[in-house]
Amino acid sequence: EDIVEYHCHGGVAIVNSVLEALGSCAGLRMAGPGEFTRRAYLNGRMDLLEAEALNDLIHAETSGQQKQAMRQMGGAHRRLYQQWRTGVMQCLAHVNAFIDYGDDAGLEEEETLAPVREDAGAIEDEIRRHLADGKRGETLRSGLRCALVGPPNAGKSSLLNTLAA
Repeated sequence: EDIVEYHCHGGVAIVNSVLEALGSCAGLRMAGPGEFTRRAYLNGRMDLLEAEALNDLIHAETSGQQKQAMRQMGGAHRRLYQQWRTGVMQCLAHVNAFIDYGDDAGLEEEETLAPVREDAGAIEDEIRRHLADGKRGETLRSGLRCALVGPPNAGKSSLLNTLAA
């Protein structure tokens, strides 16, 4: 793609002068917010999880939010999802093999598919735990709203400061 990225050294006046000079050139425009991320996603250089993590990192207000975004950008979720996919595909392969060859081999359904049920159940349990963790992650991302109500000088501010520390 026809893209130019400039890095300017100096104060605000220099940056403004460069932007003004470039603004007078036909066919040039400044990139919009998120445009590079969108292009990276559309061109397959970044997946949706990475794009979301980058957005979370840009808007992080706490070190916890920053750490969560960095873990996601590092591919932790992608690896986990790939692991689940591999496990499900293995379960599916065993079921298909049983359907295709089980009668010919004289295999019993309950005995043959019990390990598949266990593996699929374990994957389901992991997914449920991950979804519950996702709710905590969303709380970390968007924060909590609470109201401390009480009489004046009852220690509401002290309690909030202690909880926030």
